Order: sequence, then C-alpha cells, then structure tokens
Amino acid sequence: MAGLRAYALGVAELRAVVGATGPAAERLRAIAAQAFPPGGAASAVPDRLGPIYRRVPGAPVVRPEDPTRRDLDALLAGTPILPRRAAPVWRLVEAFAAGLAWSSSPAPEDARLTSLLGPAGLDLPPLEGLVAGWCRLDDAAVVPALHDWLETSQAWTEAAGRAGRPRPDVVVLGLP
Repeated sequence: MAGLRAYALGVAELRAVVGATGPAAERLRAIAAQAFPPGGAASAVPDRLGPIYRRVPGAPVVRPEDPTRRDLDALLAGTPILPRRAAPVWRLVEAFAAGLAWSSSPAPEDARLTSLLGPAGLDLPPLEGLVAGWCRLDDAAVVPALHDWLETSQAWTEAAGRAGRPRPDVVVLGLP
C-alpha cells in the first residue's frame, strides 16, 4: 500500500461520482484527463518482434493499472465495474477525491483513525488491502497526527458554504 491519504471532501460529493451527469461529469472527466494523460510512445522492442506486436503509430500507451476511457465511462454512468478493472477504477476515485478536495494530507495508519471510519458507500468492487472510509471533521480531531492539518478546517467549511458545496468530511483512501 502506498499509504493512507486524508481528503477534506464531503462524502456525498465522493459518492456522487458514481453516476455523475452534466457539468459534474464534465468536471470529473477533466480531472481524469489531468491525472491520467494519454501515454507516450512505447518501446520499439515489440516492433522488432514482428507485425503482430506492432502498435498503430500515434496510438496512446495505456498501462494495465491505469484507468481507461471505458472505466471512466462505466464509473460516471453508474454501471457495474468488472472485478478485474477494480484497481484502475479505484485509482480514478482517488484522483477524483484529490481533484475535488479542499485539502489533503498524509494520514497515519493509526487504529484511532481507522476505527472512526464509516464505509465510503461506493458501489465498486472491493480490493484486498483497500482502505476507503470517512468520518466527520470533528471526529477526526482525536487523531494527533491530523491536528495541524485540521486547524484550517474552518476555512474549508466556509469556502464550501460559499461555493454551495457540502460541508467537508474527512475521506480516507489507501490503495494497495
């Protein structure tokens, strides 16, 4: 696992990525395009192995662990995600959390924090080792490692109110 990360984001906003439409979906597509730009050219080694391994010139290179456009479309449409595509889709969810959050911070792998977390409530296939949950800002204050980060939570709450967005919660994600 790369470690846990805490996001100041209303859990309702995170849940709304599944089945997002209209301007919200367009914003999420922009976040995905920035987080996962089309790949560059692949190594020429497969080209030397014969025509069956050649790529179409200019075709983007997509690593298996990266989300595809089909993954993005399925998530935004709210259609079921195939278990074999769960890891890339969870990477999309993490990118959305990062793009929508008011702030983020590394989170400790601390029993006090994980015991506070309720389920993220996303209808996505689980991954072994995945941590995905949330708690209220006030509840997260019992975790000493988050104190400094949470000192600015009043500013996030006020900014969310002015923007017409939900009050931030603490969303914690840790991908395997």
